[in-house]
Amino acid sequence: MIVKLIRCKVSEESKENFSQAQAEWSALADVEGFLGQSGGWDAKDSNLAVIVAWWRDQPTYEQFMRVNHGPIFEKSQQADTYQSCEVDGWEAQFDIPGEVENVQGAIPDGGLIRLAWCKVNPGRVEHFVEVQKKVWNPTMASAGGMLAGVFSRSVQDENQYLVCTLWRTISAHDDYRERHLSKLRDQSEVARDVAHLDGYVVHVEPSWRVVGE
Repeated sequence: MIVKLIRCKVSEESKENFSQAQAEWSALADVEGFLGQSGGWDAKDSNLAVIVAWWRDQPTYEQFMRVNHGPIFEKSQQADTYQSCEVDGWEAQFDIPGEVENVQGAIPDGGLIRLAWCKVNPGRVEHFVEVQKKVWNPTMASAGGMLAGVFSRSVQDENQYLVCTLWRTISAHDDYRERHLSKLRDQSEVARDVAHLDGYVVHVEPSWRVVGE
C-alpha cells in the first residue's frame, strides 16, 4: 500500500473555495488501485489542510498520476485556492488494528485523523518498530473509538515513519490522549528513539472523504 500525505496552506478567505475544490476529488472513487482518501483542517492551524490518500500499490498510483490526476486537478481549479502545497509519499509497513478491519473500512466513520511523523535516531529503528507493534497498537485498539490505521515508512528516508490512525470522534481521541499518552511515551522510550516528531490532529471534513475499490 502507498500512503500519500498532502499539506496545503490556505488563507482564511479561500478556505470555502478550497473545500469545494477538494470535494471534486470524489472522482477518485472510480480510479483503479485507489483505496480511499480523507482529510480536513489541522486542529492547531485552522489554515492548514491535511489530506491522506491510500493506494493499492506503486504502479496503480503512478498510472493515476499519468492519466487521471491532471484532468481532476484542472476541473477542480484547486490551484487557485491555496498558498502552498507539500506532498510526501510513504510505503505501508503494517496495518494498525482497531474497531474495523482496515483503514479503508474506517474512512466513512472517521471523524478525526491523528498523524505522527517521526524521524527515528540511527540504530533505534528496530526498537521503534517493535514498540509500535507491541506497546502502541494494542493500547490504541483497546482504548475505544480507534477505527484503524497504517504504519508507514518514507519512500525518501528509511529513518522517517508515519503513524496514521482514524478515530470515530474527537472526544474518543481526547480520552485516549488523556488516559494513555503520557504513560505510553515513557513505556516506549520515545525520547531515545525519536529525534524529531511532527504531529497533526485533523478534524475530518465529511465532503473530503472518498472510498475507493
